[in-house]
Amino acid sequence: MRLAHLISCRTILLMFVLAAVIRGHAVPVVKQIGPGLYAYISDNDSSANSTFLIGGKGILVVDTGLNDEEGGKLLRAIRNISALPVQYIVNTHYHPDHREAMPLSARLPSSSVQTGHASALHNSSAHCR
Repeated sequence: MRLAHLISCRTILLMFVLAAVIRGHAVPVVKQIGPGLYAYISDNDSSANSTFLIGGKGILVVDTGLNDEEGGKLLRAIRNISALPVQYIVNTHYHPDHREAMPLSARLPSSSVQTGHASALHNSSAHCR
């Protein structure tokens, strides 16, 4: 009985370790959802998913992600599809998981980066009640 319990505990522990290792090797997924339109599904549950639209002269990105690491992953995913410059960024709102990734916005003029304003979000939520 004690041996069976020990084996059971080791099996459960091994399952948790394997789950952590497998999750550590997750990769972001990019899915084309329309002509030139892509959904970027982050591998980090703390970071927002993103969308990007490839136009004739440049790229529009919606939501850049949580931090520089996440933004770098997004930019690499974009570069796997297009070498055109990122010309516009639209952050849907002010939460850090949507707008803190600087690699994408560092080279853009501030007029090319737009973020939803907190008061606009508050006012629009009043209409949803």
